[in-house]
Amino acid sequence: MDTAALWAAVEEVAPRAAVMSAAALVVSLVPEDEDSAEVAMRAALTNRYATVRPFLALLGETSVLGAAPVGARVLAGVRRLRALARRRVKDKPLRPRQVDDKLVPPAWRKAVYANPGLPAGSVDRDAYVVCVLEQLHRAPQRRDVFASPSHRWSDPRARLLDGKEWDAVCEDILAGLSLDMPVEEHPGGRGRRRSPSRSSRTAGRS
Repeated sequence: MDTAALWAAVEEVAPRAAVMSAAALVVSLVPEDEDSAEVAMRAALTNRYATVRPFLALLGETSVLGAAPVGARVLAGVRRLRALARRRVKDKPLRPRQVDDKLVPPAWRKAVYANPGLPAGSVDRDAYVVCVLEQLHRAPQRRDVFASPSHRWSDPRARLLDGKEWDAVCEDILAGLSLDMPVEEHPGGRGRRRSPSRSSRTAGRS
């Protein structure tokens, strides 16, 4: 159907001006994306910058926090926040190359990179700081970042036995788990036993 025929069909329902007006209203009301509520919440969290700013120096200098390899980027980002807090962004706007883009998830990108009150191409320092702190807040729950001393948030790897301590108890532990092969061979043996079963299931479905 060409454009003229399409409009002729539409105008049988309502005048073109009314349709165009309704379409404009829909565009103004429909969210920009499916996660618009998340985006708006992150923008609102930016206003908490003044609350968290006094703690940035402490977070940057503390030796209490450590990180597993997967959390090293988050912790490095946190340690750079103190310097960002001292920056006079009104005189010298923050540029994208001066922050770690990988610490900015989709829900934060608009607040960090598209603040209409800042010069084009600049980064909202306050939004970036709160964004990184949100990553820090979540990281201990995944054990990417840990705190010591702490029972709940400590490094779980620190509790693993090694050396003489492991040698003293390994036989009892392996016997209790019914492992009669060397530890190094066990994962490989498990993988070899799984492979035929997967093939058999595939053959059965075929």
